[in-house]
Amino acid sequence: MAEEALAFIEQNRAVPFYLQLALVTPHTPRVPSIAFNGKSRLSPYADVVLQMDWIVGEVMATLDRLDLSDNTLLIFTSDNGAIISQTLLDRGHLSNLEWLGQKTDVWEGGTRVPFIARWPGKLPANVRLDHLFALVDLPSTIWAAVGVEAPPACLTEWINGRFSLRQPT
Repeated sequence: MAEEALAFIEQNRAVPFYLQLALVTPHTPRVPSIAFNGKSRLSPYADVVLQMDWIVGEVMATLDRLDLSDNTLLIFTSDNGAIISQTLLDRGHLSNLEWLGQKTDVWEGGTRVPFIARWPGKLPANVRLDHLFALVDLPSTIWAAVGVEAPPACLTEWINGRFSLRQPT
């Protein structure tokens, strides 16, 4: 997925593009690539988190190298909190910080997730907000931010392992 994402950025660098890189690496089965297997010395979960961090870094480096960073809204977020791992807890790692609960719980440990947005010149740097919002609001918010009219009644479907938007028939 990382290689395809980087190739997509390269191929579309001259035109406006939208890339949603939905990494499944923190989910089960947790199978890090050979380069990251055992790298954390904690657990396979920690290994795939390191791998995910590396992938995000590669995307950011590619945007920088192609001089696209200043004109790119980059968002990093998650759909839910982590599953509590006794192995990681025993080693001092708090996947959900101080929040009660985990993935599948309605407590904050299951619902409070990182949301990091970077858009140089458009969003102020180093600002922390503690507002509640839902990820379902993200598409319309992004469309408004980039000045694109929301498509009328689009349907999302899964085609050959990829999401696509199409007009209803």
